[in-house]
Amino acid sequence: MNSKETMITIIIPVYNAGKTIQTCLESLVNQKTSRKYEIIFIDDGSEDNSLNIMNSMKNKGDISVISQSNSGPAKARNVGAKLAKGDILVFTDSDCELDVYWLEEMTKPFDDEDVIGVQGSYKTKQKGIIPRYEQYEIENSYIRYNRNKYIDAIGTYSAAYRRMIFMKYGGFNTTYKLASGEDFDLSYKMAADGHRMVFNNKAICYHQHPDSLLSYLKIKHKRGYWRVLLYGNHSDKIISDSYTPNIQKYQFMLVYVTIILSLLIIYNTAYLTIVILAFVVYMISCMSNMVRAFYVTPGMAILVPIITYLRAIVFGVGMIRGTFALINKDKKILK
Repeated sequence: MNSKETMITIIIPVYNAGKTIQTCLESLVNQKTSRKYEIIFIDDGSEDNSLNIMNSMKNKGDISVISQSNSGPAKARNVGAKLAKGDILVFTDSDCELDVYWLEEMTKPFDDEDVIGVQGSYKTKQKGIIPRYEQYEIENSYIRYNRNKYIDAIGTYSAAYRRMIFMKYGGFNTTYKLASGEDFDLSYKMAADGHRMVFNNKAICYHQHPDSLLSYLKIKHKRGYWRVLLYGNHSDKIISDSYTPNIQKYQFMLVYVTIILSLLIIYNTAYLTIVILAFVVYMISCMSNMVRAFYVTPGMAILVPIITYLRAIVFGVGMIRGTFALINKDKKILK
């Protein structure tokens, strides 16, 4: 099936996105493409003016606005998929601004009938050091994507699937009540069954990254919390997937080795030598990233070992909390 002759449905979950939704919508209706497409917004119980903004712009194209009580983005996307007219489903987020050729690039790989899923790329227009650092981390993962002909992890900020395959798998797992791993969960299942998904770096989506260190670390903590559920469903991905650089996992272990052994120094000073050695190995593991960061922004290089260390700590704390929540069947993990 030639994707140029196929109807496309773009689906966007919306929750309290009054500050960003108009920019997102305008970028969607101004796509430079010959492909037929509709846009479905699912308002997930917003309490701000998001719904009013979307309704006021429905005359700009084939746009539908659906409301539901607050149930999370996974359910919102599934609702959009059920209502879709298109044979290809394309997902993005309400705080994203799409490049004018985004839809064309997102759907182009479907000209290959073996391809069932496509991942687009994040960019940012922000100038702050933390947003640029976040972008730098994402670009490191894209290096890993580009090493593989096919990928096994797709994020919904810029994702596309053949609707038939998407519905076959039941859509996104609504156990994930936040944007927290439901996208990787689905793509892991598809990849495990041999379905082919690809990365297209030319399908550009501009995003607002966290603009402070605290907000950055809060996001990493949340991801650690929900990663327990994701890895519980896909234990083989603890070792490796096509998105996460393996060096991050080694650094995570080194950080916790230094922390745990530092506490043991109180009882036996012999541990000091091991702590120093582990820290040296950790710094060596950061060197290649520091060099790459230097070429992006010279001042960013010094931040690599510092932020990487803090990220590992909060991610680990999140995983510990998530583990206890699952063991105790705490319903908070489902909120």
